[in-house]
Amino acid sequence: MAEGVELVSNLITRYTIVEYLYLRKPSMAKDQLIQALLEIKTEENVYYALTKLPRKLNESYNIIYSQICDSYYPNPDIATRTLKWLLCAQRLMKSFELIAAVFVDSDGHASVLSPADILSICCNFVLLDAEQGVFSLTHLSVREYLESGSEYGLIETHTLAFERCLDVYMMDPTSNEPEKLAVQQNKILKPYAGLYWAIHHRNIESSYLAGSVPDELSQFLYWGTTAGPGFTKWLSDGESR
Repeated sequence: MAEGVELVSNLITRYTIVEYLYLRKPSMAKDQLIQALLEIKTEENVYYALTKLPRKLNESYNIIYSQICDSYYPNPDIATRTLKWLLCAQRLMKSFELIAAVFVDSDGHASVLSPADILSICCNFVLLDAEQGVFSLTHLSVREYLESGSEYGLIETHTLAFERCLDVYMMDPTSNEPEKLAVQQNKILKPYAGLYWAIHHRNIESSYLAGSVPDELSQFLYWGTTAGPGFTKWLSDGESR
């Protein structure tokens, strides 16, 4: 990154950058455009990029999203989970809460993450308010861009959050020794999960077949003919709050 900044500074006058980024492209997200400039290597590349920068914000976001998707595994999956959570979270989530929500995938693969990792993996789509300690999308236009794609629809985002919230209560420490990381992260996410799993479920009810109950919810609510252990844990937590 530092080499890219030095290269652009050495090759282009301040006036040229201001002219292209602020006078000719006034409606575009400047941070995203500057990031694109830093990816180029030669003087010829620089001047070509300045004249060919995307004219529409969506095109700029397409470039960034492609960079996210083309990164090494598991980064694209972590980014997808992070963006989905930021789209559907019922309140601002502290950085440690969001990490607890996205650190594990649907197959149980866990990743040790820091706030800096989240920012790097999600490129310019996510920012961290250092004072409040919360993550958010960088701009309303990012939300609109993501929601325009089928992968980030209401059902898809809330399904991810709903299933992760239930996972917090459905870990069975008696069957296999749980990983220490999972125990710690589930404990962090539990206050959010306890309050909002039902809200996330409410948002996806319309996707169920008439009269059907999804497996995740059935396993949470029932254990044979009795209440499921996850459900009783949730009830117990509610009584103690």
